[in-house]
Amino acid sequence: MFRAIFRIITLTVFSIILIIALAVWKGGEPFKWAGKRIEYIGRTMVEFGDIVDELMGKKERVEKTYKELKEIIKAKEKRPGKDEEGGATDKDRRSQ
Repeated sequence: MFRAIFRIITLTVFSIILIIALAVWKGGEPFKWAGKRIEYIGRTMVEFGDIVDELMGKKERVEKTYKELKEIIKAKEKRPGKDEEGGATDKDRRSQ
């Protein structure tokens, strides 16, 4: 347990020293690069979110259509032996 805490503290101190050294040695250039990359990732995530929102809207339409088709199929199953015109079904015709 103490070893893990010691490693976390050491890593934090090392990171702070590294950041200060980069800021003094290179100026703000590495941070600008990181900022541009983070901005690019943010824009990409927004575009991905828009695509997901668009798909969610389509999902609701698909679910509605699926439920309607399911009701139509159930209604036809309740009328065995008759097709839409009221005549014999294909199954009845084959058995003759």
